[in-house]
Amino acid sequence: MDRALFKLHRRTEDTHWWFCARREIIFSFLSGILPPDSQTLVIEAGCCTGGNLRYFGKFYDTAGFDSDPEAVELASRGTSHDRVFLSDNPRDLHEYASRAHAFLLLDILEHIEDDSAFFSSLVDEMREGSYCIITVPANMEIWSRHDVTYGHKRRYDVAGLRRLWAGMPVKCEYISHFNSRLYALIWLTRVMNKLTNSASGEAGTDLSVPSGPVNSILHKIFAGESRKLLERFRKRGGEAYKSGASLIAVLKKI
Repeated sequence: MDRALFKLHRRTEDTHWWFCARREIIFSFLSGILPPDSQTLVIEAGCCTGGNLRYFGKFYDTAGFDSDPEAVELASRGTSHDRVFLSDNPRDLHEYASRAHAFLLLDILEHIEDDSAFFSSLVDEMREGSYCIITVPANMEIWSRHDVTYGHKRRYDVAGLRRLWAGMPVKCEYISHFNSRLYALIWLTRVMNKLTNSASGEAGTDLSVPSGPVNSILHKIFAGESRKLLERFRKRGGEAYKSGASLIAVLKKI
């Protein structure tokens, strides 16, 4: 991403309904696995401008890394500077990775050309019994200018995401679509944008913070998926939602 996109990301990630609701959903999974504790280390791969580190840092010991200097500089504001690393290789985490309890890969894999090689290197660094929570954009039918602007290489389906860790020493504890309640609205918006070769938000993306009431309603609808997702996860049941704009997976190193 270029400098303008990083600045847009930083300016919106603490208030935009999508970022805020996604963090709440991730927290419901993470806290269900690892109760909040300042001694529990959670590492975010591809931490971008640091919104997730600032949020999860209220509940856990956190560290993050990203491959872009601009992102690392912005992420370091409001977080512990020496816990945000400039790197595109999980092996650079050294002692942090060896004692981490969980890793977060939140909408990062779609930016990486060889996502399997990257994830394999991360799994190599994970200690046995640690967890990894992954989110990725789903369904190529809603591919749009937004994806192109953000440098996405792909959107995933369930089978494609499962292939990511095939043959690796991890167990899939759960996988499901999410961001499903608003999927029809997202689909319609993306279809209209493709017809006009445009985007709904700023800088060629669909990202802009709606008015307060609208932002609040969209946040409530999306975050409300957390209950059903967590219920299915606890029971190790099937997908909570069969379609959606995103996928979530919980893996454990074995």
